[in-house]
Amino acid sequence: MKKSVLAVLVLALVCGWILAGCGKKDEQKVNIGGATVVVGDEVGWPAADFGGLGSPGGKVTGLIEGNGDSITAVIEELNKEDVENYIADLKAKGYEQQVQMKDEDMLMYTGKNQAGKICTIIYTIEDKTATIAYLQETEATTEQIEETTEEQDETDEVEPTTPESTEPTATEEPDLADATDWPSDRLEGVEELAGKISGVMTMEGIVTITVEYVEEEDLEKFIESLKANGYTQDAQEVKSSDTYYYYAAHENGDTLQLGYSYTDKLADIFIQTSVDED
Repeated sequence: MKKSVLAVLVLALVCGWILAGCGKKDEQKVNIGGATVVVGDEVGWPAADFGGLGSPGGKVTGLIEGNGDSITAVIEELNKEDVENYIADLKAKGYEQQVQMKDEDMLMYTGKNQAGKICTIIYTIEDKTATIAYLQETEATTEQIEETTEEQDETDEVEPTTPESTEPTATEEPDLADATDWPSDRLEGVEELAGKISGVMTMEGIVTITVEYVEEEDLEKFIESLKANGYTQDAQEVKSSDTYYYYAAHENGDTLQLGYSYTDKLADIFIQTSVDED
């Protein structure tokens, strides 16, 4: 299950692709799309950048530092009990609940204090991995939280259930109908990535696109289309047996990042425009 509440959390995807593609030996630092990404075996917890909040435990393997107004940490080897205790501690420290979700796959909590600081933790139970984001409240983040809250049941938590399987059976073809339209206005001239467009989110000059059922040959055609339409500056390409990552800037100042899973046939695209549009 994939949950996204704040646009900054999309940057955690970048950290994941770097870790998968390059390994986690020595600490590495790279600037991507205006953010500083630090990855390594254990990069340490920057308590000051998290408003004095402590670490929930586990091992910090990635940090994504925004332009002075946000920071995201990726933590591995974290127990569920530690996450539950951390959420309780956030509440005790005045981070009042904005969103809380719980099911058989994940835990999620977003809290906001009186100073307008927002802390979100998303924990994947099977992987024992958490993403924690800390940032200042803005109009855009408030709207995104409200949209997520509307998706919840009236109760504070969604209790675990046994959902009906949505995976296609041997005789059932997958539903490839797009859930939304391709944002062609943000990728002028670039051909649409073939597959099922399952999500598009636009917020303050940031666009994220999720496409399912993407075949490898279609991905290669899309990358070639990106290059042919100017996404070639400062290009970075990382490929492993399981994942593919591409980053490039356009001469107009836009940047694009793409992460792809060969196993899941799933592509996530993150676009940051140089000028916010009305």
